Amino acid sequence: TIDETITDPGVCSIPPPGCATGAEPVAVEDFDGTTPNWINDASDSFFESSDAGEGFGIEPASANNPNFMGNTLYGQDLNQENGDVTSGTDPNGTIVIDFDPVDITGFSDVTVSFDYAAEGNAESGSYTLIFDGVDQTTVDFYNDPDDGVSGTISEPVPDVVDNVALRLTLNGDGGSDFVELDNFFVCGIVIVPVELVYFTGEEQNGNAYLEWQTATETNNDYFEVQRFNGTDYEVIHTEPGNGSTTEANTYSFVDTNAGAGANYYKLVQYDTDGTANDNNDIVQVNIPVGDDVRIVATASQFDMILPVGGNGMFNVYNTQGIVVVRGEQDFVAGRQSVDLRTKLSKGVYIVEIVIDGQRFTEKVVIR
Repeated sequence: TIDETITDPGVCSIPPPGCATGAEPVAVEDFDGTTPNWINDASDSFFESSDAGEGFGIEPASANNPNFMGNTLYGQDLNQENGDVTSGTDPNGTIVIDFDPVDITGFSDVTVSFDYAAEGNAESGSYTLIFDGVDQTTVDFYNDPDDGVSGTISEPVPDVVDNVALRLTLNGDGGSDFVELDNFFVCGIVIVPVELVYFTGEEQNGNAYLEWQTATETNNDYFEVQRFNGTDYEVIHTEPGNGSTTEANTYSFVDTNAGAGANYYKLVQYDTDGTANDNNDIVQVNIPVGDDVRIVATASQFDMILPVGGNGMFNVYNTQGIVVVRGEQDFVAGRQSVDLRTKLSKGVYIVEIVIDGQRFTEKVVIR
């Protein structure tokens, strides 16, 4: 690992060269300690005993490239002709620097970039990108530049690649040659599974109409519409997603069981790998409290919507007019459940509810 302690670290404020708009650094090596660090295994630094200006290591940045700042990786006369051979270096003037694989899953539009300058019989320098462990074509970025060259290398990485690494090979055996490198970046745009434009709701004909729109979707399996039940949010509807698309899509759902008063909804999106993404937006839909009673019956429980609330009583009559269940209840205006504490047989019943002198009746069927 390169030693980065020879000068005070600078602050790397230059934008990542070659990165797409909106991209962020996934890994960085600027020899100034900037994070997230792109781990690399450079050959051990060495400098000729007879000429401290010849060798290889981290040095204060020159003005050979306008993007250089802080420290750079600098090499001159790499063949060590005075016999100062150091472990990991080639006495013939070749140095190989390997940058570790970087995990780029979860990113799109990934690029690998770095800045360089070379001059004076610097022989040659090449780089090789490595996609998922497979070497790509080696590219020379300078070759015997008598008059000096400098620039920025920026290479795109296909979105199907999961990790990317880099190998540099530097050759230089002349006393006047030098190569200088800085600002190694892996950049990418964070993949958002679903870009939600809006999630809204409104009352329509006594029901809650919910609508949402996505700008883009990536591996979108489905949505869950959840409604607050007084204690927690429960799933009331599942809507299939559109997988991966860059087109806008609009979805809707009508909750015909919305209770009178305030109803609260959440939208949760699921990726194809099962990952849940909750945008934490709460939509409130107010349903007017009308004069009607709505009851959905099971053998042991009534789920009902009432126009008024208060202490009252309920009677359940069979078709012969006989009371089969009777009880008292603190009713609320809106949605609620009443536990009958018994089990009714299949058949038709009349439910009577009396609250503060107001009487409501509803026919129910137990199936």
